[in-house]
Amino acid sequence: MKEPMRKPLRRTGSVQNIGLIWLLFSFFFQVSGLPFVYAQNKEGENTASQIEQKRRDTILYGTEEEIAALIPVLQKENVTYLDTELIRIGETTKNVKILTALFSFFSEANKKGLEKKALEIIDNFYDEKKETVIQALTYLGVRKEQNALESIKKVAESEETSLVSAAIKALGSIGSDSEEKEKLGRYLREYYETKASEKEEIKNQIIQALGVLQDKSSASFISEIAKNNDERPVRRIQALGALQALQVQETLPTILEALRSADPNVRAAAVGALGPFSGPEVDQAILDAFRDSFYKTRIGAARAAGERKLTVAIPFLKFRIENDAVAAVKEAAIKALGAIESPEAWEVLSQICFSKKYSDPLRIGAAEELIRIDADRYAEPLIKALEEARKDKQKNLFNGFARVLGNAKTQAVKPLALQFLTSSDVIEKNYGLQMVANNRFTDLADTVRSLTDEKNGALALRARETLKKLEE
Repeated sequence: MKEPMRKPLRRTGSVQNIGLIWLLFSFFFQVSGLPFVYAQNKEGENTASQIEQKRRDTILYGTEEEIAALIPVLQKENVTYLDTELIRIGETTKNVKILTALFSFFSEANKKGLEKKALEIIDNFYDEKKETVIQALTYLGVRKEQNALESIKKVAESEETSLVSAAIKALGSIGSDSEEKEKLGRYLREYYETKASEKEEIKNQIIQALGVLQDKSSASFISEIAKNNDERPVRRIQALGALQALQVQETLPTILEALRSADPNVRAAAVGALGPFSGPEVDQAILDAFRDSFYKTRIGAARAAGERKLTVAIPFLKFRIENDAVAAVKEAAIKALGAIESPEAWEVLSQICFSKKYSDPLRIGAAEELIRIDADRYAEPLIKALEEARKDKQKNLFNGFARVLGNAKTQAVKPLALQFLTSSDVIEKNYGLQMVANNRFTDLADTVRSLTDEKNGALALRARETLKKLEE
């Protein structure tokens, strides 16, 4: 007897729709770059060791696009565990994208290891891509590589403006640690008067480099530029910044004279340049600048008051915080109060930090200054303010206070560190790890170790790095 034929199963519309929805859903996550959490967690793919290994494999075997895309991620996370591999690829590759990204990363973090490669590029700069040469020059400047001075001068003698500008900047940075400081200063001044006669960008860069170089024999040369009303305002501004860096008392009359300039940007630069100088005339000039209608001049006044630790400016700073229409002026005033570091300034900062009448950014800014000044004293009241922000569902304020406390170095944050480490919130866990690392809370090592489970992904990497710091 024949077995009856089975009818094929019909796929219902609902099944088809579910399949289509799932396909579209997964496609969305692929193209959007968002983590496909369900699949990764289910299969355990997004683990700490696999993230680390995948990054290492990318460096070893990836395409130029893949490696160049990975480096900014490492830069953002300030990753150190791949430095050896990065240096190795930097020494061997000729790929422009990779080299440019590597020099940028190593410059920002001031990492050693690529000096030889950078020198090789500078010595053959005619055969290299412009962007690679510029990044190599920047790196050598950051590293203050004394052996590179003569090679960089050769780049400065070229006709490409962007390369010349980068070379001069590097000379100023390297020369600040050089025994040939005066010789370099003379070289740059002569360059300014001869080869840079019609190159505005290079002239400005030379003035800036002379300030960074800290060659005080260049003070009179720069002063003449700063006081010349026929000079371009941007060049006078650069010159005033250089005079601020040089701190030569004989140039003070030039700076005070610039405060009367009709150009508001020159006035702003002049008041900012007063910071390193002293005397009743300087103090009064700073206080007068708080009344200037141009907001940048008021910012300069705040910065100068902070640098001078000018206690008589505290009422002016408080008034600007409470009444200025420009947020940047208020922020500069808060930083100035922190720099003054007097009990009167601390009281003003406390009022701002712990009073609900002030905006979130001002309260967070005041908190940063208080914790920097005396973390042991201000951590506890700030933790209370943090909990109030949580209770009032003020997310931005809570996150801001948490970030400040994450950077605090005091035993007072240990209970909060434990609370954050055991929180269900990933961001709070990260702040908890930061507190542990900053304060070497070795008795919380077991709690940190519990976060190294592979299922925690990137958080596990952070936990492992924290444990390494505790063991150092």
